[in-house]
Amino acid sequence: MPLSGALKRLRIPKPGLLIAVILPMVMDAVLNDTGIHSSTTMTRLATGLVFGGVMPWCIVPLFIEASLQLIQKKKNPSPDTGVRMHV
Repeated sequence: MPLSGALKRLRIPKPGLLIAVILPMVMDAVLNDTGIHSSTTMTRLATGLVFGGVMPWCIVPLFIEASLQLIQKKKNPSPDTGVRMHV
């Protein structure tokens, strides 16, 4: 992912992408559990590779965005920071 330049352009993917890469794994597991289709090592490998290959593009931008928000929050503390009210 760092070699592709994706870290320079922070773009959080749409939730549909996450659903699209999880769905084949879920279908493989459900079809195996119901006995409709026997899950093999190859089907698990294929669905896992698709999921694992796409997930960095979903998780890393979210992590970077959250980190940037935390850094920005520390640089600009709220005006109430350090103020105590006596009751």
